[in-house]
Amino acid sequence: MSAVAKSRVRMDPDERRALLLKSATEVFAIRGYASSGLSEIADIGSVSKTLLYHYFPDGRPQLYAAVMDDVLAKLVSRLRNISSLPLKPSARLDRLVEEFVSYFDDHREAFRLLFREPWGSGEEVLIIRAIAAQIQIANELIHPLTDQGAKADLVLIATSGAMGTLLHTTELWLSGQIDKTTVIKSTATLLRHGMCGLGVIRED
Repeated sequence: MSAVAKSRVRMDPDERRALLLKSATEVFAIRGYASSGLSEIADIGSVSKTLLYHYFPDGRPQLYAAVMDDVLAKLVSRLRNISSLPLKPSARLDRLVEEFVSYFDDHREAFRLLFREPWGSGEEVLIIRAIAAQIQIANELIHPLTDQGAKADLVLIATSGAMGTLLHTTELWLSGQIDKTTVIKSTATLLRHGMCGLGVIRED
């Protein structure tokens, strides 16, 4: 009997799926999408490869997409907690930028999983998901602050610009080129002045 079979225990399907996602997240974060095999993920999750396909019948792309969804949901939850605070727009923007950067300080692997690996995967479904994730995050950051009378095209430009700026400045911090405090303060200032200049953010 294999080590995997010996260690396998009966679990609730949701618990088993959560464990497989956790195992997949660890493997993908360490090895990257292209170098990660389903057999390794199945071994770490103490299941057979056949059972892994039962939960994710489309294989590795579907499993990776589920990992992305899980990471994104956790980030969005943290952003929404800030959005619900009774703060002025400028103060809320500052806190949202801080929370965005701090999330990746707490979960360094999440940045790679959401924003780096999908583009090099060669999987169209993952690239589309990465684009959708960026749009959702941008909306979470900007829409709670948006002036109700702002023009739709300006809001679109602001959200796109905010996401691009956040990604690049966070990348600079993660690569050790800029310290975290500078990234948070400078990015928040840049976004605030830019969006106020466009008339997108409500004035305090």
